[in-house]
Amino acid sequence: MPDREEKQTIDLATLPSAVKDKLLEQFLSQQTGQPMENKQNKSNPINDLVDKAERFLGSPTDFAIGDIVRWKPGLKNKKYPKEGQYAVVIEQLKDAIRQDQRDSGTPYFREPLDLGLASLDEDGDLVVFYYDKRRFELYQKSRISSRTLALPSLEPNV
Repeated sequence: MPDREEKQTIDLATLPSAVKDKLLEQFLSQQTGQPMENKQNKSNPINDLVDKAERFLGSPTDFAIGDIVRWKPGLKNKKYPKEGQYAVVIEQLKDAIRQDQRDSGTPYFREPLDLGLASLDEDGDLVVFYYDKRRFELYQKSRISSRTLALPSLEPNV
């Protein structure tokens, strides 16, 4: 009589959650015949937090007037520009505007607003708001001609 392959059972309740996740990933991969995407960073809140903090604290970007920018992934904190919408840099302040009037319990308290951006609202009108430049990434270098750059500064004279 041929030897029968002995199957071993495992009590899943005794395994650490990381091991359970790996086993589930392997099982689903075998069932579908496709390798599973590595979702470790997406499913782990600590990794997600660290990833976004690294994007926020990453090397500061100096933008030029006319640069096309967009929100860094996961760092949008204002209504405009919308997610996936682009904005044009119209001003970069030397001294950031600080929102001291807001309650310290809001994410806007003492946020340095050092980047003036123009974007389009729902009606297609041009709107200008100020933002923390650390939340944006360059999409495309300036396409504005040098004669347009002679516009007066929007920063008030002190």
